[in-house]
Amino acid sequence: MDAEGFKEGIPCPNCGSKQTVTFYFAEGFTELECESCYFQSDWKDAARLQQDLGDLLTSDATIKIPGNIRPLKA
Repeated sequence: MDAEGFKEGIPCPNCGSKQTVTFYFAEGFTELECESCYFQSDWKDAARLQQDLGDLLTSDATIKIPGNIRPLKA
């Protein structure tokens, strides 16, 4: 995903600074990043992705392997 970033002076919702960059994605959405406090508007999505990956890694689910596995011949 390529985006174009523009310094439009939109106030940061975290610290109020106008040192922000608005990224416009071809897919039709935007993201805001602050150069002062490093706020990123997509932090919730990124945190959820990391949490989901962590849930997968810490899962105690077992994988059952079928007993009729035949060797592959090359």
